Amino acid sequence: MQYYEMLVAALEQYFAGQKDWKSYFTAGGCYWFASRVCENTPGSYLMVDRGGEHCAVSIGTGVYDIGGKVCRKHFHPATDHEVAFMQKHYVPQFDTMQVEAYLQS
Repeated sequence: MQYYEMLVAALEQYFAGQKDWKSYFTAGGCYWFASRVCENTPGSYLMVDRGGEHCAVSIGTGVYDIGGKVCRKHFHPATDHEVAFMQKHYVPQFDTMQVEAYLQS
């Protein structure tokens, strides 16, 4: 949970002044966000809601996206095939290289 909270706070600072910045992570950027959390949170894994075309991350007993804890009802653990699909089709609407550089600073 610690990395998740740090990432949300850092993104909030990066996108400061942009009213609907979280929508970047519910319309295309969800895979980018969830995969970063998974890479830095032991025991976490990607979850997908195929019907809603949304990706989240399972941490402990909860499922989280950029907005916080979400209902796990429509989510299931992402298969390798689904991860490949998300990598190709869930395209962020922001400059990921700039965000990555900001997060590294």
